[in-house]
Amino acid sequence: MDYKKHNEENAKLWEDYRNRTNARVPVTIAFDEQFHLHRLGRTFRQYYGDVRTQVEIQLDGQKWVRENVLQDAEMGIPQEWNISPPCWMGENEFFGADIVVQENDYSWGMPLELSKAELLKKLQGIDVKERVQAWT
Repeated sequence: MDYKKHNEENAKLWEDYRNRTNARVPVTIAFDEQFHLHRLGRTFRQYYGDVRTQVEIQLDGQKWVRENVLQDAEMGIPQEWNISPPCWMGENEFFGADIVVQENDYSWGMPLELSKAELLKKLQGIDVKERVQAWT
């Protein structure tokens, strides 16, 4: 695959798309850790519990997609890699839900078993500044 040619054509397609002069709609495909964990023989518990595993899975996953998935996105090895901590359960945890980390499936937040009035009272009592400082 000629990544340089693909990336030049891709950049032109997205420029045309932004200018509303594109000949076709750009198509991208998303993969999350679930696909890459299975492919690399790792578990969700390992991924959520170990920073090195998170980095390894994210970088290997990005490399695999960039080398194997033909789409309207840059392909080949990039100048810079982007990684981010898996914090999609952060909001649930922030508001007091217990997080269940599973071995072979996504983590999830336990429901807060409160009435509407109890929930509103709990939310009003949260010191946002204190919680944010505790996370940083």
